Parts: sequence; C-alpha cells; structure tokens
Amino acid sequence: MTLFLCDSQRSRYAYFVVSRAVPAAIKNNMKNTGLKIAVIFSLASLVVGCASHKPVTANSPEHDTLIQEDKAFLDKREHENLPTTLTLENAIERALEKNLDAYVASLETVIASNDVTLQKLAALPTVTASGTFIERSDEAASSSESIITRTQSLEPSTSTEQERRLASLEVQWNLLDSVIAYLDKEVAGNNEIVAKERLRKIRHNIERDVTAAYWKTYAHETLKGQLCFLQADIYQMINNVELAENEKVLPIGESTTKLSELASKNSSLSDLYEETKLAELELKSLISYPINTPLYISEEQTDLGLQRMDLLNTDMDTLVDTALRERPELRESLADQNTASSNVRKEILSTFPGFDIIYGFHYDSNAFLAEQNWRDFNASLTQSITGLLTLPKRLENIKNKQKLAEAQRLALTAAIVAQVYVANLRTRMAWDTYSSANTLYRSASRRLELTSQKEQEGVASGYEKIVADTEFHIYKTQKDLAYAELQKSYADLIGSLGHSLFAQNDVENTKQEGGANA
Repeated sequence: MTLFLCDSQRSRYAYFVVSRAVPAAIKNNMKNTGLKIAVIFSLASLVVGCASHKPVTANSPEHDTLIQEDKAFLDKREHENLPTTLTLENAIERALEKNLDAYVASLETVIASNDVTLQKLAALPTVTASGTFIERSDEAASSSESIITRTQSLEPSTSTEQERRLASLEVQWNLLDSVIAYLDKEVAGNNEIVAKERLRKIRHNIERDVTAAYWKTYAHETLKGQLCFLQADIYQMINNVELAENEKVLPIGESTTKLSELASKNSSLSDLYEETKLAELELKSLISYPINTPLYISEEQTDLGLQRMDLLNTDMDTLVDTALRERPELRESLADQNTASSNVRKEILSTFPGFDIIYGFHYDSNAFLAEQNWRDFNASLTQSITGLLTLPKRLENIKNKQKLAEAQRLALTAAIVAQVYVANLRTRMAWDTYSSANTLYRSASRRLELTSQKEQEGVASGYEKIVADTEFHIYKTQKDLAYAELQKSYADLIGSLGHSLFAQNDVENTKQEGGANA
C-alpha cells in the first residue's frame, strides 16, 4: 500500500522516521565499527610485538647486557667437554668443533645451499590467493548527465552492495623470469661451492695453526717443569763461584769464565722459555679452552707429519698437479669463473621480451552481478627499449668481469705453484734443522750421563754437573722447538696441496662433494 502525504506531512514523517531509525542505525554501525577497530588493533599489536626488535646502541644498557650474554656464551662453550689430557688429534677435533670462524663458515654453507633451493622454486609459476572484505559507509550510488542538454538523465542508482566479499586465485608465469631464475640457480650453486671451499680452507688453516701451537706448547710444558730447579741450581752455583773468588780459593780468570758461562746458560734457558710461553695461550685460544684452566699434554703423541714422509720423495710435478686439483682457492676461482659465464647469458636473455601469462579464478559476493564467479586469462609481451640500447655496454662490462675472473684464476695458479715449491723446500730445511738439533740433544744427553757418573765417583765437580744438566735441557728444548717447526712445515706442505692433515678427512670431503654434485 502506498501512502501519499502533503509536503508538510512528508516532512514531519521524514523527521519522525529519521528521529527513530537513524539513532539505532548509527548505534549499530558504531558498535560494529568499534569491534572491527579493536580486532584490527589487536592483530596489528600482535604482529608488531612479534616482529619488533629493539636496536642496540653502543655504551647503552642493552649493549652492556649483550656483552655479558656474549661472555656467558663463550664461557659455557669453553667449559664444554674438556679433555683430561690433550693429544694433537683431539686438539684439532676440538678446534674444528669450537672454532667460531669455522662455525660462521658452516652457517654460510647452509645459507648458500638454501639459496639454491629458493632459486629452483623461483622458476615455478606464481600462485596468488586473496580474500577481501569491502564495506562502505553509504550507498555507492551515481547518476548520469546528458552531454547534450546537461541535465540529469539517470536518477541516482547503485549496482554495488555496501558490503562485499571478494576472492581470487591467480596463476602467473613469466617465461623470461623463469629462464633467468634457472641461471640464478646456477649462480647460487656456484656460490654454494664457494662457501664450501672457504669452509674447507678455514678447516685446513685451523689444523695448521693448532699443530704449530700444540708442539710449541709441548716443548713449553717439558721445559716448564725443570726450569725452576735448573735456575735455582745455577743461581746457587753462581753464589758458590763468587764466594770462592772472594775467599781466594778460585782465581779471578777462572771464576770470570765460569760466571760468564753460567749467565749465558741461564739467559738461553730464559729465552727458550719466553719463546714457548705464549704458545700455550695461543693453543687455548684456538681450541676454545679456558685460559685459567691447567692444560695437560699427553705424553703419547702421534707424528702426523712423519706419517706422510713419502711427500718429500714425490716429484714436484705430481705435487703441483695435486695442488691445482685440490686447493680450495682454485676450486673457488673456478666457481667464480662459471658465475661470470652465467652472468653473460643472463644479460643477453634479460634483453629478450618478457612473455607474461595470467590465469585467474574470481568471486564477488555483489548481488547485483549477473555472474558472481568468473575466470579470466591475460597474456602480455613486454620489451624494454632501454635494455636493448644498453645491452652492448652491459655485455662489455660483464665480459670484462669474466676476463678478470680468468686473470685472477691464473694469478692464483701461479701463486699456488710457488707455495708448493716453498712449502716443500721449507719442510726439507726443517727436517735438516731437526736432525741437527736431535744430534746435539743426544750428545748432550750422553754428556750429562757421563758427567753424572763422574760426579758420583768424585771425579767431576758440581759445576760441571750443572753445566751439563743445563746444556741438556737447552738442547732438548731446541730439539722440541725444531720438531714443532718440522710439524708446522709438514702441515704447511699438506695444506699447500689442498689436503687435510688427516687422510680420512680428505675422503669425507670427497664423499660430501660427490653427494652434492649428484
């Protein structure tokens, strides 16, 4: 039923309706709006709270807290699984496990491996799903105006609901981007090789440094146990000689000679002790061992260097060929050169037109639509004019980088060849030095034995016994230091070939690389 009212009646009725209905609508609308705002604010607070990270500035309370946390982490790491006695093998194993540089390099290999997987996925079509809720505060109404009479030709009308729900599922595939993503996967694979080779190089350096520090520490521990007693005997003998000189029992010329010899022996002992003193701190640092905790070196040692004595009997051409195949730096340079080649192909392909395909499924809850579900298909071809114009210059730049990578590889090859020759020569020289020091040590040992016998028989004096004992420990320490240098030289030679000190580690590395390549 339709009710017609006069203007005054219509006005009063309109006022009546508005005064009764609008407050209720406003009230409901404000209630819904407040609820939505509360939900959105809660979600936003949750996201911000999870993702927030307070920056740390230098010399701030947060910085002090971070320092204490780092110190606690390092202290805990150092006290984990402390060995009762330290051999060279478990020293190297602990260094490889605890060394933070190796830990950082291992994380870099994991990241590089993940990058390869991500680049593989980047070549797949992109699938996008979306859901949208739209609400207007009023009707989405519009009217039309005649372009001839400039009067309203259509009364205000709408074809859109105030509340709508949209949903879509689209599959997009850019063929050029997929091809470029495949090349990026090759680059990521080369980066993974680089990360693994850098890790291998760090492990070799750790083995070499631990070997050098370990044997010097071994010499230090041997000398430290006898130094106090030897120096006490030397000081006592110096006092005795000076007393004999003062009492005119010993001629001045003879006492001067003896005092000079005793002072010289004492100075040699002190110099050797100072030379080996820092080795223990260096070893503790390398293997993440507590600085203030005593270190006990095992008396049963494994001579890793002498196990590979055959290296000195191998011709240099074979050693050089081995180094050029196995050195991590050269394998890394090969990967860099392959990356440069991939970048050339990538620059050429990026100039091609991009062919983009989009296929989508859509839904709109708008009741005014005749079809609320539909599908669409789009195909587009895009060509960058700037890319075409800049291609020659970009190719020139990339090819120069390719030449640079090749030049770096050649320079590295020459350096590695020289390193193999130098390491081989130093090992031979270290072997000769050790052999001479060992001969002197044996002579001193025999001389001490004979002097001790003569002293017991009353033929030799206490002065001769102290001199012989001091010389014995000096030559023994020099022999130990020469042996430490020999072990370091062996480690340098083996490292110059790109091998680990442990043969089984070389086999494990080969298996891992083979599995990765497969």
